Amino acid sequence: MQTTAPFDPLEAERLERAYSNQNARDRVWEAHGTQHPAEDLGIFFDHLNGNTVLDVGCGWGYYIHEFLDRDLDYHGIDLSPEMIKIAQETNPEAQLDIMSYRNVAAKFPPYAFDGIWCSCAFGGEPKHNMPTVLSGLKRVLKPGGIMTVIMPITHGSVDEAITDDDGKVKHWYASYQPDELHMLLDMVGFTEVTSFDRRMHGAAAVIVRK
Repeated sequence: MQTTAPFDPLEAERLERAYSNQNARDRVWEAHGTQHPAEDLGIFFDHLNGNTVLDVGCGWGYYIHEFLDRDLDYHGIDLSPEMIKIAQETNPEAQLDIMSYRNVAAKFPPYAFDGIWCSCAFGGEPKHNMPTVLSGLKRVLKPGGIMTVIMPITHGSVDEAITDDDGKVKHWYASYQPDELHMLLDMVGFTEVTSFDRRMHGAAAVIVRK
């Protein structure tokens, strides 16, 4: 169902929380597997100057150990209590919070982080609200800090409600063309460092600097 009218971001967040909680209870990654972004993480670490890192949408914590093993001052957030519960059980030493990325600027002081990692965190965000989301993340990033954004590109440029058989909205889904993602980050005032088209994995990765 293609939607042209702006969709309420708070409603999208409510739907995404319920969707993520159900995915956590079903442990969907065990049935479908997951891609380990080892190369993208390596590039992120190569460009990181400092040790404070915010992981936006850390999910069940599949690769939190990559940050902890490097003795980084790591902080992971996810809006799903069920996801955070699993992540904390697996990584008891990690700093994890149940919170939306929309609240980052209110939770953390300006210039709190040297790096921000966002792997497929915004697939449930209506595109019209993405400049606001990214501006909030930019606020807590130190001058010269870096941010990696990995976004789904499998279905081209999509911004629509996903419905069930009865027409009820289950969650929002956003997918990007790589150029669209680059323009969005540029519009918010980030400077691109490098980018990668991971089309075989259904995603594009961009590293930007504040």
